[in-house]
Amino acid sequence: MSDLAFNRQIKSIADAISLNQKFIFTGKLFEGDVNAYTRAIEDLDKCSSYLEAKNIMNKVLAPKFNWVMAAEEANDFLEIVSRKFQNH
Repeated sequence: MSDLAFNRQIKSIADAISLNQKFIFTGKLFEGDVNAYTRAIEDLDKCSSYLEAKNIMNKVLAPKFNWVMAAEEANDFLEIVSRKFQNH
């Protein structure tokens, strides 16, 4: 994948996550709970700004699922979510 494609804004968080990433995120960030993962993606997609999405991740998701924010999968997840809100 080119850097240009990786960095461009996305319309939907779910569409930007590969199947492999979905398995990793579900297992590592959502304790294997596919429904929690799906709800989180839907809630984050509805946010009107990155700040709003980041607040949900930091204040709701991270504490609920004990995310280690320095972990690679957490960083990858944050990167994808941030791309949704580029140029907003």
